[in-house]
Amino acid sequence: MLRREYNIHSYTVHMIASLHFGRHFWLDEEDELCSCPTFAADCTPDVDNWDYVSEWTELEGVDLGKLFYIHRQLVTDAVTEYEQSRC
Repeated sequence: MLRREYNIHSYTVHMIASLHFGRHFWLDEEDELCSCPTFAADCTPDVDNWDYVSEWTELEGVDLGKLFYIHRQLVTDAVTEYEQSRC
């Protein structure tokens, strides 16, 4: 997993790039889990093709344990950032 920051939708998001899924994941302003494909050539996110993970309809073969781990990391990062900003 790679952690990066990108500016999309007029705000900065903290993304996790998953080699397993070949996608980038982040939490939007409403804390919804989003994802987009990762360009193989340079490992950057294809933000023009983003989606909400909650709208995925085909879950066969999806390793939910790995998906939940990514979500947990994003939530932990968001809470940590919030708590550090309060100090």
